[in-house]
Amino acid sequence: MDSSTGDNWVTMKGEFLGILVCNHFCKPAQGLFSPVVAPKAQHDDGSLDLILVHGSGRLRLFCFFVAYQFCWHLLLPFVEYVKVKQVNVRPVGSTHSGCGVDGELLQAEGQPEWQCSLLPVQGRLLGRH
Repeated sequence: MDSSTGDNWVTMKGEFLGILVCNHFCKPAQGLFSPVVAPKAQHDDGSLDLILVHGSGRLRLFCFFVAYQFCWHLLLPFVEYVKVKQVNVRPVGSTHSGCGVDGELLQAEGQPEWQCSLLPVQGRLLGRH
């Protein structure tokens, strides 16, 4: 996986239980006390929020989901939170050839990597305060 912080690329190799990329603070509709995946994300800061869940295994996945429900997931020692401009993910070995995007599973068939980056301003919303 490569992540860009400006013009410098950083390459990270290893096992990742999850790679989450967010571009805004998103609060689910379940209620006021619902967990937030990327609490530091802002829709207009020009960056993506990358959350890396290092390692593998069901126990670690279970710990992550329990911590997420209590908004403690960023305090876990195997979770890393980074602001980036662009992310490239290259699956290797026997990893799955799919990627979950907004609840949909996209197949990678023949695609060597996944890229995620921000587009420049594409529109402007007008409204009253």
